[in-house]
Amino acid sequence: MNVALNKSDEPCRTPSGAHTLELEKAASVVPKFPGWSEAFAEHADEDALCRTHGTVRAGLSKTRPSYLRLIGDSITQEFMHAMECFFVEFWDLTRLPISSNENLIDRVKEAGKVDPWCIHLPGKARICHIRCNNGHDLAVHILPNARSLSSSADIWLLNFAVWLNKAEDYTSHLQAFKEYYERNEQDMPFIIWRDGSPQHFPKSATGDFESWGPDHFPCKPLDVSLDSKDHLHTQDAALQILTEGGWRNKLAAPVMDSLGIPVLATWNQSVPLWQWHHHYNPHWAHQGYGNGECTHSCHPSVYQLWVYQLYALLDSWH
Repeated sequence: MNVALNKSDEPCRTPSGAHTLELEKAASVVPKFPGWSEAFAEHADEDALCRTHGTVRAGLSKTRPSYLRLIGDSITQEFMHAMECFFVEFWDLTRLPISSNENLIDRVKEAGKVDPWCIHLPGKARICHIRCNNGHDLAVHILPNARSLSSSADIWLLNFAVWLNKAEDYTSHLQAFKEYYERNEQDMPFIIWRDGSPQHFPKSATGDFESWGPDHFPCKPLDVSLDSKDHLHTQDAALQILTEGGWRNKLAAPVMDSLGIPVLATWNQSVPLWQWHHHYNPHWAHQGYGNGECTHSCHPSVYQLWVYQLYALLDSWH
C-alpha cells in the first residue's frame, strides 16, 4: 500500500527523526482498511498516533521501572514486532535479554523455543516478549519463572489460541491457566487477556485451519459484516459463532470473566482483514513457505490496529 508523504508535515511527538512521518502515514491508512468501522475510524484522527504513544508510555512509567510483557504464541510475537516499529524512535534498536540470569532465561525459553527479549524505552519503561504457544506451558514454564521478573506495576498481555485446534484441547489449556492463576492471584502482576484472532482459510466456512492441502488457498473473506458499532452480523446460522468471537473466544471469555481479567477485544475489527495475510505477500511465499498461510498477517495490518485498541483500553482506565 503506497502512502504519499507530505514533507511539510510536522511530527506530533518527540524525539522526532527520519522515521516519524513514515510511521504516522502508515498508521493513517489503518482506518481505511475495508470493513473498518465508522465507530473506531472517527477516533483515529491525525493525532491518534501521538496520543497512543503518550498513553502507553504513561501507563508504563507510573511506577519505575514498569514493563509491558507480551506473552503468547506466534501471533503475539508479530504484535511485539508492531510495538517495536511503533516505538522505533524511543529505543536504540537493540533487543536486550529479559534478565541477566541465564538459567532463568533458559527456563522461560523452554516453552516457546524463542529467545525472550525486551526493548528499553525512556523512563526505564520496557516492552518485552516471551513466546508461549499454549496454556499448559504458560502455567508450567512461563508464569512461575516470569513472576520473579515482575512488579505490581507491570502489565502482562497474555494470549494462546490458534495453535490449539480442538475444543477439548483448548478447554484443557484454559483450565491449566485458570488453576494456576487462582492459586497465585495475590502474587500476579496486572493481567490483560488478548482475545484469539480470526483465520481466513478457504476449506472451512468459519475460516478455521483444518488441514494442509492443494485447496488450502487463497484466503477468503468470512460471510459476516461489521457495523458502525463494531458488531458483527450474518444471515447464515452456521456462521453465528463468528459473531460471538469464534469458538475459542467463546470458551475463553467465561474463564477470564470468572478470574476478573479484562480482555483486549480485537476479534470483530480483525475479521474483515482477510486480504492482509501472508498469502498475499510474495516475499513470504519466496522464503520457503509455499503460498504462505491465512493465520498470520503482514505489516501494517491487524497488529497495528491492536496498538490503537490497546491504547483505547489503557486510556479508558485513566
